[in-house]
Amino acid sequence: ISPTKMLEETPQLSATDNLAGRSTIGLQLWLWVAVLFTFWQIVLGTQVREQVDVVSAVAGYLNRDTWVAQLGSTFSIHRTVSALVLLLNIYVGYELWQLAQPRLRRLVMVTMGTLGLEILAGIILASFALPAVVQPVHLTLATLLFGVQFLTLLAVSRMRKTPQTIVLTGAAPRVVA
Repeated sequence: ISPTKMLEETPQLSATDNLAGRSTIGLQLWLWVAVLFTFWQIVLGTQVREQVDVVSAVAGYLNRDTWVAQLGSTFSIHRTVSALVLLLNIYVGYELWQLAQPRLRRLVMVTMGTLGLEILAGIILASFALPAVVQPVHLTLATLLFGVQFLTLLAVSRMRKTPQTIVLTGAAPRVVA
């Protein structure tokens, strides 16, 4: 097939398809930022947990209600970054919702629900003397949030690869086993 023939057979994108393609590229960037901030937040949470271990050992595992007050700046940074993670996810969720794709909307709802529970668990930990039962819940929700964000990233990437956005090359399709 000649290059001219390939161009003739290439599906033409409408203005809205082209705009959606461009906006999903920017959206993918924001999704990556949200995923990276969530990962950073998990790392900070690990450092906070290490500080809790040190503070609790120094206190002889007594006076649990004073431990949070004795944590260093890493706890303050962890709390502040949680607000950034929330704002990033609200923005990304809003943009994803505008695409009106049912799968993406479900992922947005799961992300927001997980994030809400995650922040609630963090508030309970900070306000109620680090209840032991909430600690694994907080970590599990953080891991789940990271996974849902990554699934969303994959879904947006896959959405961009529709038959209208794939340029035909004329090459025979390969079967990969």
